Amino acid sequence: MTAGTPVHLLRDLPAQPSRVWSALTGTDHLSLWFTPTRRTPDGVYELTFHEDDGEYTKRFVIGACSRGKDRALRSFHGRLEDPGYPDSTVSLRLWPHGSGTRLELTHHDPPPSLAEGYSTGWAEYLDALAQHLDR
Repeated sequence: MTAGTPVHLLRDLPAQPSRVWSALTGTDHLSLWFTPTRRTPDGVYELTFHEDDGEYTKRFVIGACSRGKDRALRSFHGRLEDPGYPDSTVSLRLWPHGSGTRLELTHHDPPPSLAEGYSTGWAEYLDALAQHLDR
């Protein structure tokens, strides 16, 4: 992947949009399927990752959050702060699809040296989200 190449994924999930929304925004839910997460008093999500070479924390700062009039279409985007790398933007949209929800994730301008890892990682995390919702 080259600079400026976004990571873009679509997933069909086995739950209604309100349940998917809770799994994406609630720290208790995020900690079950994503990574240990806490929300600071000013609303910033702190995401703790454990790798072979240690532990590190990324921050996700919500820039905007919206719901459609019928509360079906929901979206948010924000700034991902990854220590030692330029900030990037992640956006998610979800809407009813069949008996579940379609989720669209776009990671805009990931650091070029991390883009392939983000692509693989996001796919794995969305698979984990689908398994979490299927319980």
